[in-house]
Amino acid sequence: SLLPARAPPVAGESLLSVVRRTAHAMGYDSPKRIVALLREAGKVPRWLNAIEDTEMAHRLAEMLGLTTSELTQLTIHRYSGSLIATPTTQSPPAHCDRLSCQQYFVSYPRVCPSCLSESAIPTDRILWSFRPVPICIHHGVPLVSLCPGCSPRHTDACLLNADRGNWRVLEQDLADRLAEKSVMMMMKRIATR
Repeated sequence: SLLPARAPPVAGESLLSVVRRTAHAMGYDSPKRIVALLREAGKVPRWLNAIEDTEMAHRLAEMLGLTTSELTQLTIHRYSGSLIATPTTQSPPAHCDRLSCQQYFVSYPRVCPSCLSESAIPTDRILWSFRPVPICIHHGVPLVSLCPGCSPRHTDACLLNADRGNWRVLEQDLADRLAEKSVMMMMKRIATR
């Protein structure tokens, strides 16, 4: 059955982010209560962004008012056809296997401080969990997993925080460090000539 409040997905958003925002809309501090409702359908994966097309995925899709296909687009499985090699005689796989999940994706939130500070709706993107891409493709800044206000990893409250001043501070700090690194590399090149 549908949850009383639901957060509609934003383009590129991760499933965990949608569940986090839905929990927030319902007045919860974290998505744990929503995840607890899934336990009746089986063992909940440690990382929701890797949920497979199972009874649990169908149940979560129904709770969020989504189709199972829409829910899958919010997970890492949207990339399975591109990441997993298959013979040309076979259809691409619908889901990433466990090894591919571990090889290609991080299971903790990484965020772009620039995207978060600019966004009217703070969300984390599924692409940010793609291990080979350590920078934001829109801003060119490194993705971060540590928040200036949290320890050691981002918390649900930090990612939902309407006052994103911490992200602006971190964004400026990263820009300063990248600029310093670029200047240092240029100085080293000049010194070796």
